[in-house]
Amino acid sequence: MATSGLFLSEEKEQFQKLAKDFSQGEIESKSEHFDIKPEFPASLVHKAWELGLVNSMIGDDCDGLGLDTLDACVILEELAAGCSGIAGAIESSAIAVLPLVKYASPEQKAKFLKPLVESPLVAGYAASFMQIEKIQLSFNKEGNEYILNGRQPEIFNGGHAAWYLVCARDASSRDKTLLFVVPADAPGLEFEDKLQLMGRKALSVRNANFNSIRLTESNVIKAPSRSGIESAANLFLAIGATGVARSALHLAIEYSKQRQTFGRPIAQHQAVNFMLADMAKEIETARLLTWQAASLLDKDGDSPVIKTKALAARAYAQDMVMKVTTDAVQVLGGYGYTREYKVEKLMRDAKVYQVSGQSSSCAKVEIAKLLVYV
Repeated sequence: MATSGLFLSEEKEQFQKLAKDFSQGEIESKSEHFDIKPEFPASLVHKAWELGLVNSMIGDDCDGLGLDTLDACVILEELAAGCSGIAGAIESSAIAVLPLVKYASPEQKAKFLKPLVESPLVAGYAASFMQIEKIQLSFNKEGNEYILNGRQPEIFNGGHAAWYLVCARDASSRDKTLLFVVPADAPGLEFEDKLQLMGRKALSVRNANFNSIRLTESNVIKAPSRSGIESAANLFLAIGATGVARSALHLAIEYSKQRQTFGRPIAQHQAVNFMLADMAKEIETARLLTWQAASLLDKDGDSPVIKTKALAARAYAQDMVMKVTTDAVQVLGGYGYTREYKVEKLMRDAKVYQVSGQSSSCAKVEIAKLLVYV
């Protein structure tokens, strides 16, 4: 990438190349398979883990790489460019481990994070972790135990993770919420069938029932605030959308150089030129917005200003990827919406980024609140 030298150190460029080579060598060729037969990409996650591309932000206190937010964004863009559904397992685990990396005690890190470094495992999280209004779990405290009950929609990596990060409300005080780590083998945890997504089909999202799950204090992540957690998670989603858009632009360019009308490639027609140029500038903008916010988050920690930047990067990337993939379909014309060409898949993947979890519209509401009231 021509812009990489502006911001990336030599080490970051090495991780970028490693992720790109893996994406092009392993993920791209299997994206169609996982789109037709959606299943968890366990073998690919295993290979990515062996290369150090999974759970890379876990620190050296757990024998991890301890990469920063920008490192993770660089890796996730390359993986998503290959297939955002397959990359979704790694993206979801990266989001789930964030609160533990930042706030867990040494004992909790040894219990929950170190196994993710020692074995090719992933973590999962509930969408309510990032959207308080989606919390549907409640807890009661009996002695030294917390008892979780309820049905929680949208758990990412559902059915395939070592543990799940969930948020629950105190049944006796609805204003109080706590973050819990729920082991996959916890008695009373029951997953429903995998949700059938229109895109990103390899991504495992499931609803789950929590039936009197008993946890101890060691399962509670005592986060005094969620500073830096939501911002980093927003940036991971923004850069994933950027990877999808980049793949769509590449396919549109290649097709435009091969398809001919009036005796010349359509790439030589001004209307197509302008469309490709607009796609490129919007992708570049989304990437730089994300890199800027990630760099500031790593350097200065979170703040209302950086939170606004992260939300802006996400909202922009969510709408950008939908526009770019739609334009890519337009460049291909009638072929664009057939399975013969991958842009049809990318357009479906883009829509999932735009509307799942917190939509771009919701992000804009949060940005406005920060601008007006902080």
